[in-house]
Amino acid sequence: MTDPFYNETIPPGVSADQVFDFNLFAPCFGDLDPFESVSRLHGLGLPPIFWTRNNGGHWIALAADAIDDVVGDPHSFSSMDPFVPPEHNFGGPPFVPLNVDPPEHAGYRAIVAPIFAPARLGDIEAEVRRMAGEWIDQASSAGTCEFMYDFAARVPVGIFLKLLDLPAEDLDDLLKIGRAFASPPPPDAPRDAVIQTLFDYLRPIVEDRAASPRDDVISKVTMAEYQDRRLTIDEMVGMCATIVSAGIDTTSAALGFIFEFLARSTEHRRALVADPSLISAATEELVRRFGATSLARRAVATVVVHGAPIRPEQRILWMTSMYNLNPARFERPMEVEFTRPRSVHMSFGKGIHSCLGARLARIELDVFLKEWLARIPDFEVLDGKTPFIRPGLSMSYDSLPLVW
Repeated sequence: MTDPFYNETIPPGVSADQVFDFNLFAPCFGDLDPFESVSRLHGLGLPPIFWTRNNGGHWIALAADAIDDVVGDPHSFSSMDPFVPPEHNFGGPPFVPLNVDPPEHAGYRAIVAPIFAPARLGDIEAEVRRMAGEWIDQASSAGTCEFMYDFAARVPVGIFLKLLDLPAEDLDDLLKIGRAFASPPPPDAPRDAVIQTLFDYLRPIVEDRAASPRDDVISKVTMAEYQDRRLTIDEMVGMCATIVSAGIDTTSAALGFIFEFLARSTEHRRALVADPSLISAATEELVRRFGATSLARRAVATVVVHGAPIRPEQRILWMTSMYNLNPARFERPMEVEFTRPRSVHMSFGKGIHSCLGARLARIELDVFLKEWLARIPDFEVLDGKTPFIRPGLSMSYDSLPLVW
């Protein structure tokens, strides 16, 4: 992939051994997949944080310790306008609380957190089980499916449509928005246009719920207060955009990677069929192994982190797989081990911006996998072909044909 945003300029103070070109939007070495390529990066003797000239030029945090230090310092590294190239950050209202820094962040997060509280998710788990079982039963006799569209997209997005009381017929439009948002930025169409489409979709819905609340998540957002005042419409839309975007693509991508792996690994699949009590540990391990998103911050102070001289307005990004596949943090990180001791990975983020929907995502993954394996214990990828991994802020399979 040719990088139209490649920038040969190296900032002052950055030494030659701190420069290594790695394109997060085309993260493959030769025939290696993105995860194998990240694993290879860890064996090249690179600094914990290095400068790449790709995508306008930015820092990449490779080592888990370096990522922890960046995530743990929100006063030096802002979540506002963090992406690359810089001109592709959204010029409109921020995603709330995702793109909000302390001290304001805590108040906004407190509004969203109850939506994903365990008591509320009990009812959601039953709905995931009902929905998954119904769809799998409908497809099981066909002996084949296009997994990414028939299941990986429909289950998590269907749940969010119910949470937000949105029309079921909006599913395809929301999936298109999610794919465009997560894909590499096109040189002639800033990501603004894609994000604006989501905000334009949500604004009239938010305005309607603010005027006539229902018993749904959007209505709860419109009735919330922040610092003893009602939220503005922009804040409401930004908060709902954060909730919707979280449910559009990331869980769908995780389902794709999990099922592609199990379709190829008979040993792992049969272990789960024989002992379903392993499924929760298995989904956690598979989410670690296939960390598919990229996260970012924008420096707002002059700091030196693990030897990297970082200046204000410079961006620093990392793939979650850089953390999850770090051999200094995980033994045999490329191996899938369902009995691996549970430890903190980066797939749901860390720190103040850790994913509020992580519990819901785990429920969706666990329940769907249990329901599938109970009905379709043996399956494989059609013709044994290796599906294409779409790069971007959230990597995913666009297509995954399965047969059984």
